[in-house]
Amino acid sequence: MVHGSWCVVRHGMCFGLSMAIARHHEQLDCWRLSEELRLGVEAILAKPLVSRDFGFCDQIRDSTSSAPANIAEGFARYRPKPFAQRLRDALGELGETQNHLQKALTKNYVNEEEFNRLWRLSRRAFGATTRLHEYLIKCGDNYPDYAHGDAPPFESSPRKRVEDEGPPRNNGSGAPPEPGTLNPESEPGTRNPEPGTRNQNREP
Repeated sequence: MVHGSWCVVRHGMCFGLSMAIARHHEQLDCWRLSEELRLGVEAILAKPLVSRDFGFCDQIRDSTSSAPANIAEGFARYRPKPFAQRLRDALGELGETQNHLQKALTKNYVNEEEFNRLWRLSRRAFGATTRLHEYLIKCGDNYPDYAHGDAPPFESSPRKRVEDEGPPRNNGSGAPPEPGTLNPESEPGTRNPEPGTRNQNREP
């Protein structure tokens, strides 16, 4: 994903001068790398030796799952500031995962090749998340509340319901009543006043 100007389209986020559009969080590099890291760790946890260490499994599974989840949540919030906050959380989870990977190496839960592959993934995920975070904190927060999906634009002053507005005060056609015509809202037999005359229907 090339970073540059920020814009919003109806069904996605637009990043970069090339106008590359991320319409879903799966299209973000940081999410894809974080998810790939999660799947790689899950394969390690399936080993019989590792699976018996419940505390270690819970800790690394939690951190690897939280990173892509925070990225997806931030994307769904769809504003630069809250998105950047979730990316900061994701960076913390990635850092914790790196700590667990080092622990896995010292406990011989992974060999050198497995460790290097997962470590490179964690660094790439960390780098992609950091770049997007740095970009987002430079962005303003001025764009519609509904930036994606089929939700209608937010109305700051919702329209009143028709039944709350009371009965119409015209002849039902949308136009004001003609002078001299019968007025159904007044006493029977009264007429709408001529322009410039006093309304004889009112009390003096």
